[in-house]
Amino acid sequence: MGLSDMLGTPKKNVPHTYESNGHEIVCSQCGGRAFIKGEALLNTAGMTFLDLDFLNRSADILVCEECSHVEWFVNHVRQTDL
Repeated sequence: MGLSDMLGTPKKNVPHTYESNGHEIVCSQCGGRAFIKGEALLNTAGMTFLDLDFLNRSADILVCEECSHVEWFVNHVRQTDL
């Protein structure tokens, strides 16, 4: 039993299903429906030059549990139940 189990906190890296704009997200590589969610910063040269990277937009990334293909979403995705 881990610390997150004892505290009742959600575990990271647990696959879920997701949707974007009302559409279920399906892996474009293998058709899988379970993903692990992450976030990536969309850096631009100008903001990096000015040392203002924190002002850049971010994107949600979903890693397919089946094949590890990464799907990128600039509009944020919403978790649905498995």
